[in-house]
Amino acid sequence: MAAQMLDVDALWHQLQASPPLMYATAGVAVLVLILSVILLRDTIMACRVSAVPGPAALPFVGHIPYLLSEPWNRFGEWARKYGDIYKIFIWGTPMVIVSSPELVKHILRDARDRFPKDNWSYSFFGPILGEGLVTASGASWAKQNQALKPKFKHAALRQYMRAFTGAASRLREAWAAMPSGSVVELDSTFRQVTLEVIAEVSLGLTPADASVLPELFGEIIDELNQRMWKPWRAFMPGEITHQRRIRELNDIVLGLIRKRKQEYAEAEGIPAGRRVLDEDEVLAAGASVDTAPRGGDFLDIMLQSESEFTDTEMLDELKTMLMAGHETTAMMLTWCTFLLAKHPDEMRKAVAEVDAAWEASGVDGPKDGKLGWAGIDRMTKDSDASGAPVDTYLHYALHEAMRIYTPVPVLAKCTRDEGEVLGGAPLPAGTKVMLCCVALHSDPKLWGSDVQAFRPERHRGSEHRKLPGKLYPFTFIPFSQGRRECVGRRLALVEAKTILSYMLRDFEITLAPGQTAEPRTDCYMMPLRPEGGMRVQIKPRVRH
Repeated sequence: MAAQMLDVDALWHQLQASPPLMYATAGVAVLVLILSVILLRDTIMACRVSAVPGPAALPFVGHIPYLLSEPWNRFGEWARKYGDIYKIFIWGTPMVIVSSPELVKHILRDARDRFPKDNWSYSFFGPILGEGLVTASGASWAKQNQALKPKFKHAALRQYMRAFTGAASRLREAWAAMPSGSVVELDSTFRQVTLEVIAEVSLGLTPADASVLPELFGEIIDELNQRMWKPWRAFMPGEITHQRRIRELNDIVLGLIRKRKQEYAEAEGIPAGRRVLDEDEVLAAGASVDTAPRGGDFLDIMLQSESEFTDTEMLDELKTMLMAGHETTAMMLTWCTFLLAKHPDEMRKAVAEVDAAWEASGVDGPKDGKLGWAGIDRMTKDSDASGAPVDTYLHYALHEAMRIYTPVPVLAKCTRDEGEVLGGAPLPAGTKVMLCCVALHSDPKLWGSDVQAFRPERHRGSEHRKLPGKLYPFTFIPFSQGRRECVGRRLALVEAKTILSYMLRDFEITLAPGQTAEPRTDCYMMPLRPEGGMRVQIKPRVRH
């Protein structure tokens, strides 16, 4: 014992005599302590979710190495191997992944109050979403939802059709000015078009006024997506530029809010042309888009709401609308156009429906005609007055595109209560629960053995609609489901169908030479994008 004490004493004197060695030893000791604490925490967390199966995890990093390449496909593989509920670990934090309509229905409807949104998962987009409708909760969410949701009904959307047809006409004119056989890149094209639309219906901006937004939004969104997988980018030199862009966007939107409020003050009420129209006024519109009454935009809706919105609340909501209202719609259009171009038979069916819609509008000649209400209703309604589904091929094609290339691969929730039972497994409070839309949308049990094929008809009276227990709505959730279903779902679909109806009427669209028929997706971007863009070849369509 005395010899051991002498050894320790000698070591201590040796460390004192060499400060670098002492500091290095202290550093190693601190590192070992930190790693021990992390390992203990991870062990405790693993024990608390031990009832949930899942693939073996690596110490400290969990399953991150397995997700560095095609992460969403990996989720589907694990679902097929471990079942409809399994767990993974990200930096030691457990995440429970679910992919069955039964569990999705339980989380989104039956026990929705016990599965609130996971704030951490949405925090990456906090700089651009703030506390808008996507990220808000509780009273804040209820206030925004009550003010905005009624303005997204099918009939109410008529007052925004001028924006849809205007953007579609500008795209048609731009393509018509190109030589036959020109190649266009769909991703950037549709992001530009859809941002023009949402800027007009949200803030009343003209395309010229909104010209600064595409580049600004694109840079901010790309950086935020990168940070989901590379959080250290927040500490890199590029952070200064990133923050400057966010401030610039905030200044633009806040400036528009204050300018509009000044208009209200000067008018001592609602300025001319700014009154938000009710559904009856919208339905009283004539047969032409050009004769439709021009009502207020989304900013006017908030300014005229019985619930008062602060400038910060309006800023967050408008930024949410601008982002969510163009990115997802653009990707839906990109993937649908690609799939139609890849499948000539399906393209012919879509074109036939488009021609019938234009004929119903009384426009069958001049290519500068406007799609009238008869054609618009024929193209855009997904149900009739009785609630029965309306067979519109473009509706099914867009849904099939979102099934194959799901825009948002996962929806993030968390458990509220200790011991919450999910799929027979008790979970601790605060457990992150990810609804894996990708695995749900590619499950052969729901969609058939041809699940990888592009077959729009599968959305018409298909087997997954006939599942027991009212599971059908929860088999297909690109816009989520239940109380927090995306309020802009109808707007996005009507806008996409309108733009497609203009494109397909006047142009033959095929895959460009060199464009692969099996594109890789950029797995680290939300919504899901084609890696390297998507190129098609356009030619003026010969009408018979």
